[in-house]
Amino acid sequence: MRGLVFSLIVTTLCSVGSAAAQDGVRPAKPAEDAAKSRALTEDLRYRHWIIGVGGGMWIPSASFVPSGVGLTPPAVGGEARLRVGVGLNGYLVGFAEGNFARAAGQSGCVSCDAMSVSAGLGVAAHLTQGFAVDPWISYGAGYRATIVSVDSVARAVSDAPVHGIDFVRLAIGVEHAPVPWLGVGPYVGTDIGVRLFDGAVYGDFVVGMRVTFDVMRRDAKLTIDSAR
Repeated sequence: MRGLVFSLIVTTLCSVGSAAAQDGVRPAKPAEDAAKSRALTEDLRYRHWIIGVGGGMWIPSASFVPSGVGLTPPAVGGEARLRVGVGLNGYLVGFAEGNFARAAGQSGCVSCDAMSVSAGLGVAAHLTQGFAVDPWISYGAGYRATIVSVDSVARAVSDAPVHGIDFVRLAIGVEHAPVPWLGVGPYVGTDIGVRLFDGAVYGDFVVGMRVTFDVMRRDAKLTIDSAR
């Protein structure tokens, strides 16, 4: 009888010890899961100064040029833009942006061209933070001046400025961050506005590449996988 009781006690103690040992060697939470958890909760944009420089193809509509100046619609041109923003929270960035674009005339006026300068304010919404891949969308409004240069044969005034208000400045893009403080990626956008002197509506389409800098995030750790 005593042997049976002793055997039961030993068996029970061994079972408890085995369970404790299993708990002690339970695998730790993977580092990538911890990184994803941090990325979803840590604010990596608030009060950060973010600078973006981009450029690409600019396709203006015919209404960029006033009627009656003898200038055919400009051909496809190029644009450059500079955006300076500050993080409002982890996902929103308020910004000021300036653009310069130029397109040459077509065969009807080969020596003609149109240059457009604009400036405006807007807000960008980022879908993720703390991840190497970052989709974004931005909306803004601003002022635009288009300078039209025409040939004297066209019997029109050279360098005639055309003023307008962009009431839609929409852009969509995605960035990849090879390092935490640097992002590179493509964007597409459109600007829609109204000319001040006659109320005509104009528009353009842009597609290009952008590089962004956020030096305040240089020590952050990014997750390669996208958020799920």
